[in-house]
Amino acid sequence: MIIRNFWDLAICTSYSSHYVDQFDSNTPSTGGGLFTWVENVGAVTTIPGIRIQNVANTNGYWIRQGYEEGLKAEWFGVNRTTATLAASPTPILQATADTRYGAGVVVVSTDTYDRAALRSMFLAAASLSISKVNTQGVYQINRNVEIPKTINRLDWNGGGAEIRATVATAFSMISVETPTNEADAQIRVDNIYSISNLMLTGNGAISQTGLDMGPSFGSRYTGIHYKNLILGHISKFNLAARFENIRITDCTVGVRLTSGNDDLNAVLHWTAGTTGGSQCNAVTFNNVRAYHNTTGLVVIQVINANGITVRDVIIEGSRWEKGIELYSVLSTVKQLKVSDMHYECVTGTTAAGTDQAVVYVRILGGQILLDNFFGQYGAVLLDTDQSSGGAWVSIKITNLPFWVLQGATDGFWNGGNAQWEFSNCGGPFITEATAIATIKGTPPLLWNAPGDGTNRYIFTPIPV
Repeated sequence: MIIRNFWDLAICTSYSSHYVDQFDSNTPSTGGGLFTWVENVGAVTTIPGIRIQNVANTNGYWIRQGYEEGLKAEWFGVNRTTATLAASPTPILQATADTRYGAGVVVVSTDTYDRAALRSMFLAAASLSISKVNTQGVYQINRNVEIPKTINRLDWNGGGAEIRATVATAFSMISVETPTNEADAQIRVDNIYSISNLMLTGNGAISQTGLDMGPSFGSRYTGIHYKNLILGHISKFNLAARFENIRITDCTVGVRLTSGNDDLNAVLHWTAGTTGGSQCNAVTFNNVRAYHNTTGLVVIQVINANGITVRDVIIEGSRWEKGIELYSVLSTVKQLKVSDMHYECVTGTTAAGTDQAVVYVRILGGQILLDNFFGQYGAVLLDTDQSSGGAWVSIKITNLPFWVLQGATDGFWNGGNAQWEFSNCGGPFITEATAIATIKGTPPLLWNAPGDGTNRYIFTPIPV
């Protein structure tokens, strides 16, 4: 027997297996599947698209077959339009939404169907202890879709899907439920998120954040494209995360790594979150391409985190004021390693000392390693300033075959208290004199022996 809509099962009195055609009348071709009657178990709570109780028989329920292999967003009623539930051909008003999805603000009648479906998918995953979810095609959402923090393992196969914001209001498109306090955050740091092959697109007013991820350890974000967003991705207390094959297009900030307290803007992300009390240490970026048609602020922003590695980076378009930023007012164990970068922003950066650079560093102390950079347009390669009260900053620059200086003279800004080492560099850095002349701010002196102090340099030329 074929049942037209999932919700029709609630009044069906043929207690056997049925094939359902669609979720409801507003979601043609989505939500279908085989549902089997399970009897002699008593009443259960309905899970939209997955499980439903019959109103005349509380001694059983229908459940979707095959859901254990992974949930699909289409099962929860997708129509890929900007129409809201209330404005659909068959209006779904709030009273009906409360009955179907659960009372409160889980789903409201002003939500798009796609937003309701995605939110329902994550709620079902949490309720059924399912770790794998799947998407495909285009989804139109008009407010935040929250992932429950109780999902401690999430494997989201994006399937090349695009999630689009349909309104100009500011919101996080996909987020993880915020910890209640610092103790809760310490528990949730054991969560692991694997999200792959997904595009998140803002509405053009770039007032949205793409992914807003809470505490986790060892999460992996692969094949993600952030587009037209004020912030592509913010990771809070995501230790040992991996970003691979990432694209950032026309975002103000691409990826931000931060703690329970955003130390640049003093915004508490959860109750009792302390400055630097939870950090995104040991994060790796591999294969990143950032493009901006006009001006972006920063591609990768690291706040109070240590052991950050960035490999195979392409920064291009008109302008990015900062390529990679490392900011810390905490300990002196901050390390940033960037290798294999291609820089091609046609308007470059402003002059040295004006807070624009391909690599921008404000830390108490630590180590900066830059290897194998190629720059096609005039830009300051590194702007470093050791923060007050810290130790010294060690800078090692190796294997630069070619770089175009900003204004033909500016390659670096030395804010003081730094150690500089050049090795095997070409272009304007091929000789000791030309390399050191590109360091503006506090000019370093030649290092002679231990005890010479900071603002010194070592230069090793290309072997001939």
